[in-house]
Amino acid sequence: MQSSGIGAIARDVSAWAPNHTAGHQAMCAINKDTAALLVQGADLESAKDTVSIVAKQTTSVTIDAVDSGGASVEIVPANAARIGLHIVNTDTADLFIRYGGTATATSYTVKIAAGADWTMPPTYTYTGSIVGIWGGTPGSGQAVYTEIEA
Repeated sequence: MQSSGIGAIARDVSAWAPNHTAGHQAMCAINKDTAALLVQGADLESAKDTVSIVAKQTTSVTIDAVDSGGASVEIVPANAARIGLHIVNTDTADLFIRYGGTATATSYTVKIAAGADWTMPPTYTYTGSIVGIWGGTPGSGQAVYTEIEA
């Protein structure tokens, strides 16, 4: 595989998934520190020096908020059209969010520190219900979320 451009890094990844054929999709990511394109699950042998990256575009966004509290609550309802999600914890207590089920301070997917934010990784999108619970003594903050839909 050839690479060009400033700081270009390329790796032959055809051995990662030898059963893939032309037209199969692969998981791609760009390393934020090195700007390297990382390709996983692809057989690039058939495409030789070609990797196409297509950005999804949308105009459908939902912005809402859920007040903090001491019990597990639904922060973001399930949405099959979800392609992105960003949550801001405006409370003085940490927010523990979980994909489905009941969130606790010991059973959670992601901990969002007081005053911090979190963006769902773009390499996968969970479309089910997202629940959360604030640890310690919640203040009067919220979980403010922006959901992007296809």
